[in-house]
Amino acid sequence: MAGVFRPRTKNAALVTLGGVDYIFTKCSPLSDQADSSEYADGTGARKNKVIGAFSVQDVTLQGNLDTNVSATLEQFLKTYDGRYLTINLQPINPYNKALEGKPYILEGCLIKSYQLLEVDQMAADVMTVTIVLSVNSWSR
Repeated sequence: MAGVFRPRTKNAALVTLGGVDYIFTKCSPLSDQADSSEYADGTGARKNKVIGAFSVQDVTLQGNLDTNVSATLEQFLKTYDGRYLTINLQPINPYNKALEGKPYILEGCLIKSYQLLEVDQMAADVMTVTIVLSVNSWSR
């Protein structure tokens, strides 16, 4: 009998960023994309495609502002000096327990932007933290 497919739902990610552990509830996909171009060689009506080097697309992390941990994260972000970071991203379940398997390792990361304390009283949304990372490579 074949195994049962059990998709992961309602997960978050425990991210270690500059020595600070923080839970992010949204993470954009880890996506590699190649540059490509087209050319016609003049021998017919068909265009040929050329694929170039792959690069990792930017990763956006978003989470609820946790006042118990956010001061440490804010201090790290304010004093970030542009050095490359290695970031661990461990998927966790709704009870903050790590899922089986190795964490994702994001290497050569630079913080492109961050946003703290987004508040919208009329929408009754929670305060959030958003960080956009430039990533050179990732592994597991």
